[in-house]
Amino acid sequence: MVGSRKASTQAKRFTRWLATELAGQRLKVVSRLARGVDCNAHIGALGSGNITAVIGAGIDVYYPKAN
Repeated sequence: MVGSRKASTQAKRFTRWLATELAGQRLKVVSRLARGVDCNAHIGALGSGNITAVIGAGIDVYYPKAN
């Protein structure tokens, strides 16, 4: 899942819901782990274990630091 880094509250809520539903159907949720939509996709799917993060930097580079 990829989306805006400056997502609205409604978009973040919808993304968490959608990721939870997809992961609950045993589908893998994949995102870049960026702020906004990407981060909320991971939050939604976290309990299922059906998540993969694609990191666009070195493994020792934390971007964004909040994640």
